[in-house]
Amino acid sequence: MSYEELRVYEDDYKRIFKNAHKALIDCDFNITKSDLKTGKLQATSGMTLTSFGETLDILIGKTKNGVELHIMAKPFTWDIGNSKRDVEDFFEALDNRLRSKSNIHENIPTGSTSVVQPQKNLMQNKNIKSRRMEQKRNVGYLFLSLGVLLLIILPALIIFRGISENNQYAIVLGFFLMIGFFILGYNNIKNIK
Repeated sequence: MSYEELRVYEDDYKRIFKNAHKALIDCDFNITKSDLKTGKLQATSGMTLTSFGETLDILIGKTKNGVELHIMAKPFTWDIGNSKRDVEDFFEALDNRLRSKSNIHENIPTGSTSVVQPQKNLMQNKNIKSRRMEQKRNVGYLFLSLGVLLLIILPALIIFRGISENNQYAIVLGFFLMIGFFILGYNNIKNIK
């Protein structure tokens, strides 16, 4: 299930676009499209223990009330709340960048909009990124652990049962799964910035 939200900012279009781009980076999203003229941003989130990742589509446009920012997060497979969390993380990072100079009109109240020092806001964005990176790292370790488990099980299966017609396909499948888990785990950990 996808999740979407719309907010209107009383601010400059280019400033909103630039800070939305930076907020995606702050949240450790991978930006796949960025077009200032059309106001379109697209990004993907990485895999976590509860999701295969999400795609975020952002459209920013000028209106008579200010600058409208519409975001939609769609999961790659299933969603147990990750799409909503991705949108909330994005808006938290964006608001931290804009808070000291913008009036924010939201269609959904999110609590206090008190002014905070800009340095503290950017530190909060680092905390968002750190939390998201930790989730990706955990997925990497999970896949590496599954690879190690198969590395132990496959030789034991061969030793105790031998290679027979009944289990040769299971051994080959297990071998390829083991390699896949090692690759997925390594790539998840290696790509953490």
